Amino acid sequence: MLFIDQPTQVGFSYSIPVPGFKDGNSGNLVRLPNNTCPEYASDWSCGTYSYPNETLTANSTPAAAPNFWKTLQGFMGAFPQYSRDGFYFTTESYGGHYGPIFNEYILEQNAKNITGAKKINLEGVLIGNGWYDPLLQYKAYYDYIVWGNTYDYFPLNTSIVSYMYNGMFGPGNCHDMIVDCNTRGINEICSYADNFCYANVENVYDIYTGRDEYDMRFLTPDPFPPTFYVDYLNTPKVQVRQ
Repeated sequence: MLFIDQPTQVGFSYSIPVPGFKDGNSGNLVRLPNNTCPEYASDWSCGTYSYPNETLTANSTPAAAPNFWKTLQGFMGAFPQYSRDGFYFTTESYGGHYGPIFNEYILEQNAKNITGAKKINLEGVLIGNGWYDPLLQYKAYYDYIVWGNTYDYFPLNTSIVSYMYNGMFGPGNCHDMIVDCNTRGINEICSYADNFCYANVENVYDIYTGRDEYDMRFLTPDPFPPTFYVDYLNTPKVQVRQ
């Protein structure tokens, strides 16, 4: 199992590793001239960080796909013993976007028969709780809780239903904002639309149902994932080095 942080600069991935510390007041990364932690930063997190310059990383899902493919090529080339004939891609949440795009790119590269490149035999793509289209996603919160669900659970009074409806479909509100985002593709418009839709549609679901939005059988906060996986990971069989 191979875990990949992408795009560069997120998680444990680096573009340019630099010595620095996270300012405890602003949360900003402050770069240091060397690896010595000065006294004024001793109470904060001195260490090695990825230089936070957005020009050094991908700024879109299509732009990240080639880097992902190159990462797999490098890993399979360096560790052929871990390269299997079959490859399964798993992801969740925003992986509803980058999962299909990354794997389409992999198939395109396979078809080119590039000299020296490893053919990645894609056998399956698994997407959990995928985020595909906010227009469908936010509308589904309303439809599921108002128009019916498999549990026949309807906890909202007419006033809250009207509140949620106006937030979703009212003139200039969530639906219209997302359409405007899709039409113009301006980050500020899209960010405002998403924040508005969360506060006035998704969060209404969370507050007034008291149910987990991913599995309404459970009350919030839902203790997911179950903690029995901790016992499993601590078994000698799992931890033994091959």
